Amino acid sequence: MCRIILLSIVVSISFLSERIHSLPHTSDNNSSQAYAHTFCHYMKSTPEPRVLIYNRIPKCGSQSMTNILLQIQHHDSSIDQTSRWKQFWWPGDMDTNTTLVSQFASALKKRLVQNKRVRITGHWYWHTFDAVHDFGLKRSNDVEYINILRECAPRFKSQLLFDLFDTKEAKAAKMNNKLTAHTNSLLYKDITVRECIEDFACLNNVFRKRILEENHQKLTGMMVEFLSGTKAKQEEGNSSFMGALKHLNKLHHEDEGYSALGFLEYYEESLELLECAYPTFFRHALQIYQQQQTHLHRSSVSHDPVLYKHPHFEQVLQPLCDVADNPLYQIALDQFWSKLDFVRKDRKSCCRSPRPRRPL
Repeated sequence: MCRIILLSIVVSISFLSERIHSLPHTSDNNSSQAYAHTFCHYMKSTPEPRVLIYNRIPKCGSQSMTNILLQIQHHDSSIDQTSRWKQFWWPGDMDTNTTLVSQFASALKKRLVQNKRVRITGHWYWHTFDAVHDFGLKRSNDVEYINILRECAPRFKSQLLFDLFDTKEAKAAKMNNKLTAHTNSLLYKDITVRECIEDFACLNNVFRKRILEENHQKLTGMMVEFLSGTKAKQEEGNSSFMGALKHLNKLHHEDEGYSALGFLEYYEESLELLECAYPTFFRHALQIYQQQQTHLHRSSVSHDPVLYKHPHFEQVLQPLCDVADNPLYQIALDQFWSKLDFVRKDRKSCCRSPRPRRPL
């Protein structure tokens, strides 16, 4: 059985590596500038949408982003945010759940009837909503998508530590003196967290099970699944990487894709680009963030630098991340810097103007 799984992993890596190396070199200066030029043209030729969808990837600073957006909403009552829709908070794959999509569309229509601009936030894989059919809007491009990315290895480390110590289940276990049983179940053996982190074989086993086995041997990791969605994955030869690549940029009215992507590692620069693309939704977002000067969620273990910065995390995760998440991250980051460079050189010809505030 182990040989079959290992063979499947090797074959998948080889196939995906060939697909990645056959891609155009998007880090090439001319190619990146072409993306940036098209981005600016799209921003200036389309008004700010009525609906902004943020299918947030876990452990990428999304709670900090949500907090910023809620503060903006507090000062602009024409903006509504659906971050409290519990039934849509973590639905996972929406491409295969038509009932949930219908419920989602119906709930959003009620918000739009109130003449508001709506930001939708939640943890789900990419799903293409039809602005006219699903939400009853007049323009097909009145729905746009954003997301925040993060380097793969720190994201998986943060997710593991969060699951061990900071989820509701972990906190409940601690209150009931059952934290050891909780952590043992996530580490797959009777061992303390410190002992496992300091034991390369233990930590390697934990991440291989979490990334390869529990996710049905999805070598691509969490980020590409969120950016791709099931439909695009199937259309691209069952490759989440290629499906995610398809969605990296919305460059034309008819395209499916993210109009803007940001990065946790470059949060202020990301807010600068988002303010350019969405001057109403992100009004003064950079200023609000600079006043906070911190991200909201930090793992309980992050205060222990010996554990949090242990080299075993990088040694274990880097080979797993190099399969697909890291190449996609680098492509998106190259395009991001090119766009931001264009914005900084000529903001007036690249950025949208804020919509006038709608009467309520």
